[in-house]
Order: sequence, then C-alpha cells, then structure tokens
Amino acid sequence: MEDRHDDWQLIGDILQGKEGAFEELIQAYKKLVMHIVFRMIHHSSDREDICQDVFLKIFQNLSSFRQEAKLSTWIGRIAYNSCLNHIEKKKAHLMEDYWRPEQNWEDIEGSTTSPAEAAELSDLNTKVQAEMEKMPANHRTALTLFHVDGLGYDEIAEVMNLPEGTIKSYLFRARQFLKKKMSYHYQMQEL
Repeated sequence: MEDRHDDWQLIGDILQGKEGAFEELIQAYKKLVMHIVFRMIHHSSDREDICQDVFLKIFQNLSSFRQEAKLSTWIGRIAYNSCLNHIEKKKAHLMEDYWRPEQNWEDIEGSTTSPAEAAELSDLNTKVQAEMEKMPANHRTALTLFHVDGLGYDEIAEVMNLPEGTIKSYLFRARQFLKKKMSYHYQMQEL
C-alpha cells in the first residue's frame, strides 16, 4: 500500500469505526511487520505475540499518526522498536538474536521452472538464509527492508532510527558478507 491518499482514507475509515477497515490495514502491512519481526526475533514462540502487539500499538496510536511520514515507515518503526524492546526485556544481545527459518520464503510452487531449477533455487534460498542467520539482526533487517520490502535508505533509516549513512554501511557489509560466503559455497561445490 504505497499510495498516501489510500493510506489517509484507510486511517480515516479506521478512526470512524468502519467495519473491516483495520483488518484491511493488517492485510496491507502484515508482510512488512513479519519481515522485521522474523529477522530480529530468534524464538518462534515470541514472534506471533510481537506481531499482535505491533498491530495493537498501531490501533491504539493511529489517531496520533502524523502525515510527515509514510504509514509504512511508521508501522515499520513500531515493529522495529517492539523487537528492540522485546530483546531488551529478554536481556539478549542484538548481535546474538538470530533468525531461525522454519520455512522457505520462496514460494516456487506453480511456477514455470523445471523441477531441477526449482530444487536449485530452493537449495540457494536455504544457503542464503543459513548465511543470513550468521549476520547481526540489524544487518538482516536492513537487507530485508531494502531488498524484500523495497524501502529506500531514508525510510529504513526512519524505521530503524539510525542515520542513513549507517543504513548504507549495514547494507554494504551484509551484501559483502553474503557475496563472500556464497562464493565460498560455489568454490567448494566445484572441487
């Protein structure tokens, strides 16, 4: 949901109590929230609670949302801060709280790829996700927000409450890390 006019209409509908309006907001932004939460929180048992908490905070604070930022940026920031608060409560270190994928994000069913290509894509996806587990959560989050959710540097900086230069640095380091690790995997396969 990128159109600001649609966002303002949706916010108005929610604040006026229009039936189904908040559910529409949840459907529009659940992937963004899940991407942030799943990249930052290690324990799958905590993820659903945090996602629900994020949408509860959105509902409770929607009337105070200012038009200065995109709705997606504001929601992303709530999700990011909720994860940080959770990590702080658990006294975990941000660098140690790795995402443990329980499923592949790539949905290759129904595609036009051959079974061999599908298996290769699945294998590549598994390797990339395994290497991403080894990254600090803030690098994974920046990488996901940029490449999966399509946010710009400025929006990611707002979500993560960090300078834009820091975001660029995180993305550079994350990409370099993946490039190094994936080239090592391919070199080992060729031997």
